[in-house]
Amino acid sequence: MAIIPKIFVVPSLAEADNDYADRARRFAELHDGLHALLAERRALEKAAAAAPAPRMKSAVAALLGDTAVDEHQERVRRLAEVRRAIVDHETAINLQRGRLADARGPASAKVRAAVKAEYGQRVAAIVEALKAVDEARRSYSELVKNLEVEDVEWTALGPLGLGFLGEVESGMSFHVGRVAREAREAGYVS
Repeated sequence: MAIIPKIFVVPSLAEADNDYADRARRFAELHDGLHALLAERRALEKAAAAAPAPRMKSAVAALLGDTAVDEHQERVRRLAEVRRAIVDHETAINLQRGRLADARGPASAKVRAAVKAEYGQRVAAIVEALKAVDEARRSYSELVKNLEVEDVEWTALGPLGLGFLGEVESGMSFHVGRVAREAREAGYVS
């Protein structure tokens, strides 16, 4: 019998908690801003490398009364601004990353609260399915013992390796019992 799980949508941290959503949005905006600044820096550096060197410094041109615009100096000035802005963005991103990490705990608690009932239902379903497997194992083992009592060469049927369930303890396979105990201790089954 195949179990077809129902569709359950786990809310994201941002959907569950407005503070987390705000911090995540701000983090993304800072990253976008940094990427734009890095692209601008590359363009400015490329343009500076491709442009011919100025014939004279802008201060000298001003002393001579020349009104020519020094594109190189403007590029250098803008490049310095962009580099400072990159450092500022990187610092802000690191700080925001910490704030986002701080908000993850409370947001996770809200998601856990929203999914706890569904999680419990699925844990209980696993325990019940494992108990059914354990019962089927007991039935299988009983049949094998009966075949062995009759001295039948039953292994030609293809023996199953059920050791993954563990040894039988207190009437239940070790691992099935362990899972059932953990689920009971967590309050998902009685």
